Amino acid sequence: MTMKTHAMKVLLLLAVGLLVGKTVSAQRLQHWDRDSLTIKGKKKSIECTILQMSDAVLSYSVGGKKAKTISLTKVVTVVAVDDHLDGFFKKLDVAKRNDVQSQWQLVEWAAENHLPDMAKLQAYRCLCLDTKFVKAHEFLGHRKKKGVYKWVRDGRLVSESEFLKPKRGRDGMPWFESPHFRVRSSRDVLGTIGNIYDLERVRL
Repeated sequence: MTMKTHAMKVLLLLAVGLLVGKTVSAQRLQHWDRDSLTIKGKKKSIECTILQMSDAVLSYSVGGKKAKTISLTKVVTVVAVDDHLDGFFKKLDVAKRNDVQSQWQLVEWAAENHLPDMAKLQAYRCLCLDTKFVKAHEFLGHRKKKGVYKWVRDGRLVSESEFLKPKRGRDGMPWFESPHFRVRSSRDVLGTIGNIYDLERVRL
């Protein structure tokens, strides 16, 4: 990444912060070992964080520990979470925006491509389109009581209205996480998830 590109990303992130700062609390997360690489002679891939890669060598860390460097000639495959995120957004851009089945396909794709947080966010998007969409409820671990689904928030079961329309103000809303951000907003659930998607797109 060039200095100019990095500067542009910083400016864009600041712009997003200015646009949503009055309604959103956003925390930058550091999740270790979201990437993976396979080394020649090793049967299992290494779950790690890719730190840097050039034409000749790759630096990575396991569990946030000291960085290791390896020649690319010894690397069979490299799978980075950013590659999956890029693929996710490309599919999102062509999906039918208000079609729950089309949006659900992204949940399945994200779950199969090492993006559990994005799969969860996308499942909530599906429920915003159709609050009775059974696949999304089951995926999110919601339980049915007396014919009505109870939603999960902070490890406890709450009603649909309590989750989607909690007490007024930012602190009434639940936190939502993506691979790199944790966000809580005074906007509705769909708007909050949109903010997270915007942050992840800018960070790529």
